[in-house]
Order: sequence, then structure tokens, then C-alpha cells
Amino acid sequence: MIGTKGHYEGDSRNMFGWAVVLGMLLMLSGCGAKSAPKAVDETAPPTLELLSAIGENGRLELAWRLPPASEDRVQVAGVQLYRKQWPKGSTDPAEAQTLLMVEIENSSPNGGDFSFTDDSMKIGDTYEYHLFPYDAAKVLGADTVIGPFVAEFPTEPPADLALSPGDGMVIVVWREEAADSTPVEPEAAQVEASDSTEEAKPDAAAETAESSSQAPPTETAAIPEGPVKGIVIYRAEGKTGMFKNTPITALPLVGGLYKDEGVQPGAWLRYRLRKASAHNGVLLLGPPSDEQGIKVVDVTPPPAPVVMWIKAIDGGVRLRWEPVSDPGLLGYLVDRRLASESPEQAKRISPFLTVDEYTDRDLSEPGDYLYRVVVRDKAGNPAYSADQAVRFPAEKPVSEESQADEQTAAVSDPAVDEEEVDKAAADSATDEAAIPETQSAATPSDPKP
Repeated sequence: MIGTKGHYEGDSRNMFGWAVVLGMLLMLSGCGAKSAPKAVDETAPPTLELLSAIGENGRLELAWRLPPASEDRVQVAGVQLYRKQWPKGSTDPAEAQTLLMVEIENSSPNGGDFSFTDDSMKIGDTYEYHLFPYDAAKVLGADTVIGPFVAEFPTEPPADLALSPGDGMVIVVWREEAADSTPVEPEAAQVEASDSTEEAKPDAAAETAESSSQAPPTETAAIPEGPVKGIVIYRAEGKTGMFKNTPITALPLVGGLYKDEGVQPGAWLRYRLRKASAHNGVLLLGPPSDEQGIKVVDVTPPPAPVVMWIKAIDGGVRLRWEPVSDPGLLGYLVDRRLASESPEQAKRISPFLTVDEYTDRDLSEPGDYLYRVVVRDKAGNPAYSADQAVRFPAEKPVSEESQADEQTAAVSDPAVDEEEVDKAAADSATDEAAIPETQSAATPSDPKP
């Protein structure tokens, strides 16, 4: 059956993601009120697992999970939901109201997720919900308590959302508003714990969905000083993907800045914000902000190459380096300069290479030279080896006959050239999305060593 101004959905959606959010809310905001201690009753049905309590536009949606069937416990046959309400400015609760009493038909042996939406809340009043399971014999189990909390919903969306790329992250910023100097709790916040030791459990079979008779015995704790207020952040993948119901931030944030780390380079992400108030495991949300999108930039360079050896040979200089292991590796380049020249004067002497050695045969003037190996990934990020010194020609250069494997020294991948790396780097900066973007990805230039 269905209570007044509410609806119930069974097995309608998977609310698993909110379990993590709710657990942190309960742990960090006082865990809400607890039911009166009860002796362990092996014949009573198990307590229901609350997945989420999310409020928006004056409505509160509760989601819970039935435990799977087990030989060690009684199967849940139905659920009762009671609500306590303190009018604004009052310390005496109104008579507890039955919002929901529903029998679960053909309950899955693996349990299931259920939800109920209470859309009869009054702004400014204080609420507390008690969720009871019962078995086939109408024996009630221990209650799950939601709240107490004050039904005060943010009314304005956050302002000035902006995004910028970081090193393996997206930086989310927004305009931080001045703290409200008015009290966040009405007088009803100081509710004394009710004495429920003499109340008796009602017979579940006698309850109806429209009844407002005496609720099962519960204990109401004093409401804490106030909710945690701030911003929660939602993220969607792709240019048109749906936003998940679960924010990426478990608790409301303050400070005007959040670093979303661990995002996949090259991915398109969209963000939007909501003002939120978290109180005793209940999250009350305001309207969403406009969304913004950004392409995640890969700005992490690959590992620097290490030159194993370098030597002068007949007609040139040969060097070899350790292969670099990087999933985004594009290839290697070799730079050369005279020892008397600055690093800015280094000349690139090789095409892109996919082997780990190179022979320079474009030497005509004798002298002391410095060589370095450059590795670049597909995003255009470079990494440099240390400079390696060599004199050409050597007093006793190594003959080509002693270099049997020299034929592989200058082998390059004909499919990899300067145009390919420039295109790969430029792709990371191309704005392919139709959504607004606050900062596009720029191709990193080779830094000076």
C-alpha cells in the first residue's frame, strides 16, 4: 500500500553507488539517531540496509536493500516506514505517521533494492524516519533510523563553474559564497530524546498505509548543531553521456577548488555542481549548475632514456641507449652540438627511430661533441637523456669491421615521422566537443634541458 503523497518503487533501480556516499555521511556527521537497544532476537527479520537518503525540491527519496535469503536468518516479508515530524519552532513532535506498509511478494533469494519518495515534506520542519522489516508472522525487526534533519533545501545553483587541465587531473573551480551568518537550525533543533521504553510494538497486520497510529518504539537523539553545507560535484563521461546519481565528492566541499585526480588522459569529461546540505546521513540538494566540459590532457612525460655507451668509429659516431618502456611511446630522436655550444644550439640529426641505437655519419669537422637522446610520446611530451661527450675523430677509432651489427644502427620506422608526432600532439588540443570548454589542451613544447 502507499501512504499519502508518496510513492514506492521495488527493484526499480540500482542505488549501490550511494551506499559509499551514505556510509561516509553517517560516519562523519554523527551517524544520526539510533534506535533503542533491543535484545538479539533470532526469530526477528534482519535490519534493512539503507543505501541513500537524498532530498531535492522538497522531496526525499529513500533507498534500501533487502538482505539475501539465508538459512541463518528469517526472510523479510514486508516493510513498514514511519515518519516523525517536528513543526518549525516546536520541540514536540507531531504524532508519528505511517508512510508505507508494503508486503514483498516473491522476494528474490539475493535480496533487492527498493525506494520510496516522500513528497509531503514541509520546508523548515524537522523529520526523522524509521524503517522496519517484518517477517511472514508479522514480527517486526530492528529499525533503520534516517535523520533527524531539518528540511531546508538550497534554492540557488552554484555560480561561475570553470575547468582547467592539470597533470593527470581536472581542476574544478567555482565562486565561493560568503557564509550565512544566520542560524542554520530552527528552535526545533533542540529536541530532547523521547522516552519510548513503555511503548509496545504494534501488530504489523493491523497497520494500513493510511494509518497514523502509534509507531513502533524508537528513541530520538538530540539534533546536532547543524548540517555540513557546501558543494557536491557530478561528472559524466563523453560529450553526451548521462550524469550519474552519485557525486564524485561524498561530502559537500568548501573552498572554491577541487582537483579531480586519476582521470584518463584523452577522455572527454563534463561536470556540474549542486549546493548541498548533509545532515545525519541525509543529503539535501539544490538545483544543478550549468555544465562545463573539457578534454583531459596528458602532460606526463615518458621516462628519460639512458645512454649505455657512445664511441667514435670510422667516419662517424655511434651510440646506444636502453629502451624506454611507455605505453604511449612514439619514438626516439638524437640531438648533437659542439661542446662549446649552448643546449639551445643543439641540432636534431635523426629521424624518428624505433630502435635503441644510432650512427651519426654527418660529421666533417673534428672536435668535441655532445649527444643526447630524446624520447617523445603520442601527446608530444618529451624526455631527455643526459649529454654524452665524445671526441671525433678518435685517436684510434673503432673500425667498421669490428662493428658487425652496425647495419641496424640507423634503422628507423618509415611509418613514424615528424608529421605523425605533430599530429598526435595537436589532436590532444583539438576541440571536438559541442559543449562549452574553459581551456583547451595545448601541445607541450620541448623544454630546455
